[in-house]
Amino acid sequence: MVAEASEVMTSAVVAAEPGVTIAFTFPLGRYHATAAGTAANDGVVEWPPSPWRLLRTLYSVWKTRCDDLDDNLVVGLLGTLAQPPQYHIDPRTAAGHTRHYMPGDKNGSEARFLALDVFVACAPDRPTLYATWPDVTLDASQRDALGRLCDAITWVGRAESLADARLLDGGELPPGANTYLVPGDAADTGDSPIRLLVPTTPLDLEALVTRPSDLRANAKTRSTLPPGASLRTFVRPSPERVHAERPTHRSRPRPTAVRFSVVPTAAGRSATRLPTVDTVVHTSGLRQAALARFGSMNGGAGSATLSGRTDSGPRAGHRHAHYLALPGDDTRVPRDRVESFVVWAPDGFDPAELDALRSIRRVRGFPWLSSSREFGVIADGFATPAELLDDGFCGPSTAWSSVTPVVAGRHPKGARSWAEHVEAEIIADCASRGLPTASVDLRPWEGRFTTVRPRPGKPSHRAHNRPFHATLTFETAPDANHMLCVGAMSHFGLGLFRATD
Repeated sequence: MVAEASEVMTSAVVAAEPGVTIAFTFPLGRYHATAAGTAANDGVVEWPPSPWRLLRTLYSVWKTRCDDLDDNLVVGLLGTLAQPPQYHIDPRTAAGHTRHYMPGDKNGSEARFLALDVFVACAPDRPTLYATWPDVTLDASQRDALGRLCDAITWVGRAESLADARLLDGGELPPGANTYLVPGDAADTGDSPIRLLVPTTPLDLEALVTRPSDLRANAKTRSTLPPGASLRTFVRPSPERVHAERPTHRSRPRPTAVRFSVVPTAAGRSATRLPTVDTVVHTSGLRQAALARFGSMNGGAGSATLSGRTDSGPRAGHRHAHYLALPGDDTRVPRDRVESFVVWAPDGFDPAELDALRSIRRVRGFPWLSSSREFGVIADGFATPAELLDDGFCGPSTAWSSVTPVVAGRHPKGARSWAEHVEAEIIADCASRGLPTASVDLRPWEGRFTTVRPRPGKPSHRAHNRPFHATLTFETAPDANHMLCVGAMSHFGLGLFRATD
């Protein structure tokens, strides 16, 4: 008997795995939930779902779909998960709303009342949210119970907010490039503080299942917050904190790309929708912000990688930084608007350059240029392009199509036509970048597109006024970590290609 008990205890210890992570996917591409302490028409969406909401979801699933699970087992599991989790959020999400004017009665006459339906738009085909309890360890029976509860979840938030949940295996981790939200104080120096409803510990199960209608029915309190819970501040730590908290390895290669999301420049404002036709203007502003941050953080020194210039003049080759604007895909951001930015350098960034890029918060416009505007950015991740991007802007493909126009760096000579001249420049540029041989198909670019940098006092290069759309077919696929941008102004977002197969 003693030996059997010892074997059981040993197996339980072996089965216990540190860390708990639940991945959530929203198949309709939208998440609906009203934030605690607000009314539905206040237009505030609770994102990410609060710890209080997650526990209520698990409790509801237990009672409605998994009621055969042992009561003590599930109650203990919910008590263990009552501590605030960390949130890993796909940066390609955005808040949106629709406006409805509902008929109703006002002082005996028919009237229409504005109703807001707020939501978070997200990708419907991949996990958008990860809730992680890194310090929680569950035994085998608890993990099995939690796995069943997650598999039975069909919605989170409002009833139309369909959701699929999956308990990750012990060794499976959330993507490293996602935005992080961790518990913190109101005085925390992190970015984008939010307030979420968190249960007090130990968990009060009776308070957890209190209905909002019961709270409103209490004429004495009229509380919008349930008992046994409180609002707690969560923050998105600055990239410096995220980087410092992760283990570093000397053998890890230098990051070659930094991705930026466009964010509001002030509280209560929405992110600026930047038109892609002015890509060169936006990327010139981002480059200017990067150089200013590097100079202020390094005693006025310059960076050849960020600027593309050395003490003796322009840096040869294309190993320095490319400032690229990625257009939307019409799912969340229209194709004619900038979805995000990527700063990519094939040779990578050293720690000082990386610190400067990650510290950029605001890109100021050029006051003399009407198409220029100020916008906010935040670094969402730094790694290789293949690790940061999944939109076809890098990867093993042989067929590519330009999403921004390709322009020549000089005028054609002799009897060569503009198309022949641009084709020759593309082939030469591919060779100088170490890309495989490609066949080129050109047609004139349709519509307006800014093709010159905002540099006051300097004349525009007239060769840039002949933009082309290009399709490249390579004999062999380029390196999966190599973004494809060729032609003049390719370091400012022109000549950017996306894979078509």
